[in-house]
Amino acid sequence: VRDNLRGMGTTLVSALVREGTALISNVGDSRAYLIRSGGPQRGIARVTRDHSLVERLVERGDITEEEARCHPHRNLITRALGPDPEAVSDSYLVELERGVCLLLCTDGLVNTATDEEMTREVLRSGEENGCLDRLLDIARSRGAPDNVTAVLMRRQ
Repeated sequence: VRDNLRGMGTTLVSALVREGTALISNVGDSRAYLIRSGGPQRGIARVTRDHSLVERLVERGDITEEEARCHPHRNLITRALGPDPEAVSDSYLVELERGVCLLLCTDGLVNTATDEEMTREVLRSGEENGCLDRLLDIARSRGAPDNVTAVLMRRQ
């Protein structure tokens, strides 16, 4: 490993979907969300938990989710792929009802778009594939301080 790359790492969120069930895994602060268009669970629900200092503060009740969004240490992660060859992912088994959307995204989107904006753009009628372009436009317009990657799947 070149000296200037030593200690570098990356985050990961992934989903393996089979017959309406998703196995979701994450390391770091890339996230998975479920977005539902109707019923009592309409809206957005985060599936994964971040491996970060700020997430620990939220879990302990020291800060709120809203305070975490602008916390000066929000990008300090406690787990990553690369620097720790023993890094372990968290895994979640989720049933995907018909019509539900599964959004996988990096912190570049999460730190620039609100949950409400993500929900609105995914559920907005019109060109279905355009919602990711609109979310990326929101992130870019706000200076996206990190990489911005998003993948969306809708169960038919």
